[in-house]
Amino acid sequence: MAAPSVTVLSGIITPALQDLLVYQTGENVSAADSAVALQSLNAMIDSWGAEDLTMFQVARQVFPLTATQQDYEMGPGAEFDAPRPSVINNAGIILTPLGTPAIEEPISILDDDQWAMLRLKPLLSTFPTAVYPNYTYPNATLSFYPIPQSDGYSVALYIPQAVTAFADISSTVSAPPGYLEAMEYNLALRLAPKFGRLAPQTVVVAAKQALDKIKSRNSAAPLLTSDAPIGWRSGWSIYTDGYGPFY
Repeated sequence: MAAPSVTVLSGIITPALQDLLVYQTGENVSAADSAVALQSLNAMIDSWGAEDLTMFQVARQVFPLTATQQDYEMGPGAEFDAPRPSVINNAGIILTPLGTPAIEEPISILDDDQWAMLRLKPLLSTFPTAVYPNYTYPNATLSFYPIPQSDGYSVALYIPQAVTAFADISSTVSAPPGYLEAMEYNLALRLAPKFGRLAPQTVVVAAKQALDKIKSRNSAAPLLTSDAPIGWRSGWSIYTDGYGPFY
């Protein structure tokens, strides 16, 4: 059975203010207080977007690559037209020009030091084997190595997805199980000083437990690790029974 839909006002803001005894059951929250609460709620959601364990799913997003082009911006309206990522978990090159069905070849994600160590960054080759995401703002910049010599290739990016900000208090709340409770109680903690209240200990405990619950659900079991040959990944995958090269 589907959960009943609730709005930001009825499902998060009103219960949070009632937790602080700012409002009693049946009282309507004023427009001014709703505006303060919405701003605090969206600030909290923005903060959650910087934490891996508050991301509730990983989305696979595919973008075409252009021959001889190394750098791409990613953000709303950019070459990779999608929300700016705060982290990219995995990536793969879709080898469409090599035949059908197209194979998706995993590629390495380089950090700052690994990118800096590449001596010939504008190297051309058949298709990239690595990508360096530079999380610039407002758009991220993705640099591929080596640079593909021909068109037809695409990149698949695996990006954790966060709860997005709400446009207004009448917006419908759509989130995975556990998030509604976590948003209510943690918003109450943020609103307490703004309304001159001390959050009850029961609310403090409930806020921590609710947030811990969604973080625990979102945490992934790590792959087994082992010593690897120099120049190769240190992670051993039980699925491929081997290591993957960085570049």
